[in-house]
Amino acid sequence: MTHARRRVLGILVAPRLSTLAAILRIVLGLVLVYAGMVKIRMPVRFYEDVLAYEVVGASGGSLIAAIIPWIEVVLGACIVFHLAIGGSLILAVILFALFCGAQTWAMIEGLQVSCGCFRPGGGVSEVNGWSLFRTGALALGALCLLLRELIKYKECQK
Repeated sequence: MTHARRRVLGILVAPRLSTLAAILRIVLGLVLVYAGMVKIRMPVRFYEDVLAYEVVGASGGSLIAAIIPWIEVVLGACIVFHLAIGGSLILAVILFALFCGAQTWAMIEGLQVSCGCFRPGGGVSEVNGWSLFRTGALALGALCLLLRELIKYKECQK
């Protein structure tokens, strides 16, 4: 492809990709804020969900249940408002990867647990293929946004 063709293609495609990335960034951030706020409002239920995974004990569960919701809210707000975006997206990818790992563990072990995503303790959103797919899609979205930010950063360095 010639340089002129690449430039024309970039002019036509770049604005659409920027809009799509902005929408994805806002949706991802709002999902994190919402999930964190739900857990903050129901700390005991979220704590019970954490313990149900049978990965940590009571003290570890208390720490996780106290910290994760606030991390989600702050991380989500940073992503929505494009603050410290590189670090925020790295942390979001790590967080979603941990959630995927925990859900995979629960499925392998045959645990009948709530995923703890949006309705702690409700049993409404039990860990299953759909919850794992949803969490994986969020991780992939965060990873795509992170890669886009890295590309933009490299282009600015030229």
